[in-house]
Amino acid sequence: LNYAIDHHLGDVVSMSFGESELVLTDADGQRVIRAWEKAFSRARDSHITLFVSSGDEGSTNTADDAGDVFPVPNVSYPASSPQVTGVGGTSLFFGVGNHADPNGKYLSETVWNDEQFGIAAAGGGGVSALFGQPLYQALLPFSVQKTLHRKRGVPDVAYNAGVVGGVIVYLGFGGLPTGFYIFGGTSAGAPQWAGVITDLNQLAGRPIGFLNNRLYLLGALGVLRNLTHDVTVGDNTFSFFTTPNGDFATVPGFSATTGWDLATGWGSPNLGKLLALFDQWDIDDDFAF
Repeated sequence: LNYAIDHHLGDVVSMSFGESELVLTDADGQRVIRAWEKAFSRARDSHITLFVSSGDEGSTNTADDAGDVFPVPNVSYPASSPQVTGVGGTSLFFGVGNHADPNGKYLSETVWNDEQFGIAAAGGGGVSALFGQPLYQALLPFSVQKTLHRKRGVPDVAYNAGVVGGVIVYLGFGGLPTGFYIFGGTSAGAPQWAGVITDLNQLAGRPIGFLNNRLYLLGALGVLRNLTHDVTVGDNTFSFFTTPNGDFATVPGFSATTGWDLATGWGSPNLGKLLALFDQWDIDDDFAF
């Protein structure tokens, strides 16, 4: 990231990696976080927009090299950094007459949770244990504040991440046979949000930069209701995987609600309307916060 900043390689950066906050509490973990936070601050000063996928294990994250998960809710860093925009997951339904059709239209979205299909995967989201509540999240309703307990909530936004109904990707590396594959995960959503903001940058004729201040202000004003798809169905409870002691885990998740929530944030973008709005609202990325 520092190399990209130093060499002006782009105005939007998408990151699809992370680690549970629970393994970053020791001295080594804190050094890692300080280094990344310094880089994120440099990116923000350079008006670079940062997106980070929120994780694919619902309300928990991987605990060890064996793939076991923590038995308690936790969030992934760096998606939990207050200086980035965390991207959660949805399952998208589109088509004609409830049948998938690429020439159809948007129908609905739910929280991404493919466990109903026997796939242990769901969109990451929850409350940070390491970061206090950023000022932009102080604009959220009191009912939400009671859940956050003055901590950073993740994600900020969401995008289609379902493995069932996933995105088609042409793969030409990684040791797999070259060809088309169906991919899911919040690692699909973060780069697609990066594409959305790249379009907004092109429209504005300049980099928009840090997104969250605008996002939460527009949400508090009620403007996002017509600019995003508000996801109100589903939750990111995570089951199936074992914990380090060998027990199967069911980690309670967070439910989607009207407005911002800990499963999908403000929801997914309605790109056409967002383009029109950001073209009209010339808000500096550091206003008031």
